[in-house]
Amino acid sequence: GAADDACRRLRALPLATPSSTAYAGRFAAFAEACAETCAREAASRLLRRCGLEPMLLRCRKVELLQARGEVLGPAAEAISRETLSAALRAFYSALFQDPAPDLDAIAPDGPRGEARSLCAKILAHAHASVYALAADEGTGGYGETDFLVHSPDQVRVLLDVSN
Repeated sequence: GAADDACRRLRALPLATPSSTAYAGRFAAFAEACAETCAREAASRLLRRCGLEPMLLRCRKVELLQARGEVLGPAAEAISRETLSAALRAFYSALFQDPAPDLDAIAPDGPRGEARSLCAKILAHAHASVYALAADEGTGGYGETDFLVHSPDQVRVLLDVSN
């Protein structure tokens, strides 16, 4: 994009000064941070749009309480099985489309690929957390889990995320 072009032009100047080189480095770091922020926001937006945010908050609460040796009540009391099932169906459908089309605006290909990879890792981790909580009756899961259509490994494969 424009940031990368500016960095290239600054670095290509025949009389690059230490300050122009430092500026180009800071600008490149800023562009990288922006791509990471875009990836995190794209993943968050998809999870909210699918309706998984309440279950992810529940996962976080369970994780924090388990660290202190406490237990949270059944998940079904907070989030109905039907609500979670619908959210997972929306999530799985999104995986078969482009889960983060906004990331196409990032240029060049390297940073765009890194942003897509980070977004995919966030989505895979979120799914694995929801899957684990829903399937584990010991942490307040649902018992009957036929709505968990794809395993965490399958989602990682769909998103092209390596372990």
